[in-house]
Amino acid sequence: MTRGIDRRPADRRARGFTMVELMVVTAIVGLLSSVAVPGYQRMVLRSRSAERGVILPAVAQAGQDLIGQKGQFPSPFVGAANPPGTPTTYKRAMALGQPGWKDVDLVVEGGLYYSYGFVGSNTPVVSLTVTADGDLDGDGVLSTKVIQYSFLNGAMLPVSETPPAGQEDLLTF
Repeated sequence: MTRGIDRRPADRRARGFTMVELMVVTAIVGLLSSVAVPGYQRMVLRSRSAERGVILPAVAQAGQDLIGQKGQFPSPFVGAANPPGTPTTYKRAMALGQPGWKDVDLVVEGGLYYSYGFVGSNTPVVSLTVTADGDLDGDGVLSTKVIQYSFLNGAMLPVSETPPAGQEDLLTF
């Protein structure tokens, strides 16, 4: 018995992979990527939409601070879409001079995927409606989130949310 000697023909050792082996590997890679890529895209959209969960309450907090300083909202208390223009799949910088936003002590550094706006009212109760419009998937259809706040017991509290928390359709980003 000889050890260390390969008894295969010389041409068999140098041939490499067969076409069938390469096709099987390619099919496996294609199958794995067809499962992984949509999941990755959904996670990207979810992470981008998480921006709303920070900015919408921050606007409400800024409104609460304004009431604490002045006792009520200035009339009219309307914040135009900021950043201005049509939302896209790219981040856009907040415009400091946008109408209504000078009353709100809120500056967001960096870019935003959504455009935010607000409308405040002093009658019959102090309330604030904050909106976020975005088109994260680039299909031309805006995804809108609206939270209605009321000033109760010294705090700005959410009273309604459209769509309800956790009920957003992943297809409408």
